[in-house]
Amino acid sequence: MTIEVQRQAGIFYVHSHLGAPADHVFVLSSISLERLTLSFDQPHEGLADGGSVVVRLHRAPVGTNTRLSFYLFANAGMATGSASVRLLPRRAYERVRRLTASDPISVAATEYVHVFPLAIEPHDPLVSDHESDHVPAMAVIVSIEQALIAFGALRVDALSATFASYINKDEQALCRLNLQPDGAFVGVVEQRGTVRVTFEGRAAAPGEMMRA
Repeated sequence: MTIEVQRQAGIFYVHSHLGAPADHVFVLSSISLERLTLSFDQPHEGLADGGSVVVRLHRAPVGTNTRLSFYLFANAGMATGSASVRLLPRRAYERVRRLTASDPISVAATEYVHVFPLAIEPHDPLVSDHESDHVPAMAVIVSIEQALIAFGALRVDALSATFASYINKDEQALCRLNLQPDGAFVGVVEQRGTVRVTFEGRAAAPGEMMRA
């Protein structure tokens, strides 16, 4: 999953280039990724055959979120994305972790075509590479992607997700999704009646030609 490569690159960058201590917690506030078409005859010298990731810093981590942009290359494919992250000392993270979102769902549930429990696969190595006291962001994105495909999408070409609060592992979370015939989608993940995640993007609709 390309967006997981993006997350891992972000973690590496903030520790290796920004000097974040190894015991600080990487908190993902939002993440987005979009597949782009890349011409086969466009030169990209210096890129490894297995793919490359270019990360750029847009905001210094001084008491606020750090904004990163990403450019991912693999063969003739390319994707671009961004992420908003925070690096918190463990004790500060534990205080933040106890906070619960209180915003009500802003769009009536009847406006969503699909409502279903968030399905998490706890043994998937892609989303369980470290211990977590909450449902990891990548596990949420994988569940959304799988649901989109189950509802008729060929693949996800663009996705943007904002994490308002943590999703508890021991309580059921619901996903509300609206997938349009052209592949545009929007949705929320809620728990205890409050929105924890909002997301939107674009999926390849059935019959659309596969892009590079």
